[in-house]
Amino acid sequence: KMLVAKNLKEVENTFAIELSNYWRTHYRFGKESKASSKALGRPRIHLLVSNIIAPFLFFYGQQHDDQKYKDRALQLFEELPAERNHIVDQWQELGMEVRRAAQSQALLELKKSYCDQKRCLSCALGCHILQRAPAVREDAPLYLPQWWLDSEEKGKLAS
Repeated sequence: KMLVAKNLKEVENTFAIELSNYWRTHYRFGKESKASSKALGRPRIHLLVSNIIAPFLFFYGQQHDDQKYKDRALQLFEELPAERNHIVDQWQELGMEVRRAAQSQALLELKKSYCDQKRCLSCALGCHILQRAPAVREDAPLYLPQWWLDSEEKGKLAS
């Protein structure tokens, strides 16, 4: 069904599964529970789409050399709201505006491929962020931690 879904609404509808009466009152076989909705909520569906469905569609399009699947995956990323997590929050604290899943997924990949690998200077965004950081003046005093001054390295530092 995911391969024929044309937009986010159709993908969401494939997750709208009607449970049998038994599962409305059970979480496990033989153990009855209070009746409740066990359907996936929209935020959970969006998380599944941005982390599983859309990447799979793109991969499928690559493997079958079919651009329509890759385009559909990219369209889903543009339709989905941004993923909310601490990594995206950190990017937003740096001034990044993150509204769509395409943006949040790109920033998650940048963090994994550049930030986590300490490759800031190989990343255009990393270079931009570092250029905005306050510069250290040449005449600023160099403060060394006390443990450094107390160590044997103290003599080497003075020479």
